[in-house]
Amino acid sequence: MIDLNPPARLPSLGEFALPGAAASESPASDPFDLRTAITWATNAAPDGVLEAKRKRIKLLRKQIEQLQQRLRKANERLAMVQSAARHRTTDAHMQALSAARAQAQAASSALSMAQVALFQAESAVIGSEV
Repeated sequence: MIDLNPPARLPSLGEFALPGAAASESPASDPFDLRTAITWATNAAPDGVLEAKRKRIKLLRKQIEQLQQRLRKANERLAMVQSAARHRTTDAHMQALSAARAQAQAASSALSMAQVALFQAESAVIGSEV
């Protein structure tokens, strides 16, 4: 059986003591101190991160516009296939109708997911600016 805690290694573990455990260090000057890390994290986000979030929002808005156009076209196609009165009972019409419905539903789902992503990105930017 392997001994995972050999006595020779135990004294060397003292050098990995928790930050701030030594009395000579002040907690504010220790970069690994939890309070210091929390303070840094709560300060305003760096400009690069905030700018990247804003760029993402701009791209998502552009993508939503494209998805809205795609959904409009899919709904127009679905309406056109549904209005084809001559071929309502044929298998080809039923397959075309099914495909048009699937295309419209896929476009609607993609638009919905993009809108959720936009909401999350806007929330992240609002949280970063505070």
